[in-house]
Amino acid sequence: MAQDHGTQGASDLRLYCTVLYYVIGMSETQDHLGGQRAQELAHLQEDFPGFRIWQESTGERIRLVAARRQHGISPHTVVTADPAELRAALGSPRHATASP
Repeated sequence: MAQDHGTQGASDLRLYCTVLYYVIGMSETQDHLGGQRAQELAHLQEDFPGFRIWQESTGERIRLVAARRQHGISPHTVVTADPAELRAALGSPRHATASP
């Protein structure tokens, strides 16, 4: 079956533009939030070394995600927009509770 290279090229260009728009949108969102959000994220990562913590952006919504690094640490995963809620859900800084 013959492939239409013109259609494939247009599809690739749309994908490239979509990705570029997404990356530009993320950087503008991060710039708008300034260093405060980045500092809070760094503090959370430092305070809870038993969890991998990152920020996800979808449109204008920003969520913090924490996932345990080792089996037996609770909770497994937390997703929230509120850093204080994330701290409360993860428990005491510097240590995580292991399941019996």
